[in-house]
Amino acid sequence: MSQIITAAELAVVLGCDPSDAWLATLTAGANELARNYCSRDFERLSRVEYAEGFGLDYLFLRESPIHAVTEVRIDHTGVFDDTSIVADLSNFFWRADRDDNRLWCRGGFWPEGPRVAKVTYEAGYWMADDSDNTHVPPGPAALRSELITRTAAIFREGLETQGFESIRQGDVSYARWKTGASESFFMALEQFKRR
Repeated sequence: MSQIITAAELAVVLGCDPSDAWLATLTAGANELARNYCSRDFERLSRVEYAEGFGLDYLFLRESPIHAVTEVRIDHTGVFDDTSIVADLSNFFWRADRDDNRLWCRGGFWPEGPRVAKVTYEAGYWMADDSDNTHVPPGPAALRSELITRTAAIFREGLETQGFESIRQGDVSYARWKTGASESFFMALEQFKRR
């Protein structure tokens, strides 16, 4: 999975070797924490999602910002077979200029119920380790800034245990950030969190 922040970026901020093992562990932990806490992966990809309708003029998709919608199918049964309605894409709009995960319906309302819409769309951010340098800046900037600041502080202070907990799953063990590590940090992440 692509990285929101990289060890190379942190090494520049810290003036250290980007191949440092502790820096790599912190970077991996920071990326995992952001994805898990915010319940999203942030990476710009094409996605297919079965969305719930609430009888409103918009519905929520998992990832944002939405960049393109290539197909919308409506099916009150949630089956999405040949009888599904393929909607005219000109009936929908979204806000690609902000971290908004709503797909709006022009002059109408989404049906109410679970799995009423199958949406094929592109959403997310270019990642810091994206090989195409034309995708600058990687985003989201506020999230990246918080991750870099917090991770750099832990590295500088040599706090190899503060803010981390050891997790064991079968034969594999790893360290991850504790969710209570810094309340101000998590408050900053709230704007990106999906419920």
